[in-house]
Amino acid sequence: EFRRVLFRSRQLHSAQHILSRLLDDRDIRTLSFHMTEKEASIEVEATAVSGSVLTEIEDAIEQAIWRCLPVETLFVDRADIAAYDVRKVPEVAGGPLRLVRIGDLDTNPCGGTHVASTGEIGAFAIIRSDKVRGNTRLYFVAGRTATAYYRQNDAVLREIEQQLTCGLGDISASIARLQQRDHDA
Repeated sequence: EFRRVLFRSRQLHSAQHILSRLLDDRDIRTLSFHMTEKEASIEVEATAVSGSVLTEIEDAIEQAIWRCLPVETLFVDRADIAAYDVRKVPEVAGGPLRLVRIGDLDTNPCGGTHVASTGEIGAFAIIRSDKVRGNTRLYFVAGRTATAYYRQNDAVLREIEQQLTCGLGDISASIARLQQRDHDA
C-alpha cells in the first residue's frame, strides 16, 4: 500500500511540474502546490483561467506524457545555475542546488519524488477550479488518481442511469423533464 501511495504522489508531483511550466509559459505563475491521496491542486496568480486555455494545457500535458520524456535529478552548483532554464531559483546559501529536469520541457529546484519518465504519469485531467484570495486554484488528477476519479464518476453516472431508466446520453434530458414536471406540479 505504501508503494502505491508513493507512486501516486510521484505521478501527481511530476504532472504538477509540467502543468506549472505550461502555465508559466502563458505568464500564469504558480503560487502553491497541495496534494492529497485523491487529487492535487495548484494556486495560480490569475483571477481566472479560461476553459479554452485549460483545454490547451491538458492537451499539451498529454503530449508531454506521450513523449515519455526522461525525468532526471541533477545537483548543480549555484554558480552554474545560469546554464539551466530554471523556472524559479530559490534563495539558498551554499551547497549544490537539487534540480529536477523533465526532458527539454522543464527544470526546477525540487526536493520531492518524481517518476522516471513522463510516460509513467499516465492520464491527466484538470477537474475543477475555485477562486482563492483573488487567485485561481486548479484541481487535477493524474495516473492512478485519474483512474480512481473516472471510476467513481462512472459509478455515479451508472446509478443515475438506473434511477432515471435512461442511457448516459439521455441523463440531462431526463433531469430537465423531471424539473419541468416538478415546476408544473
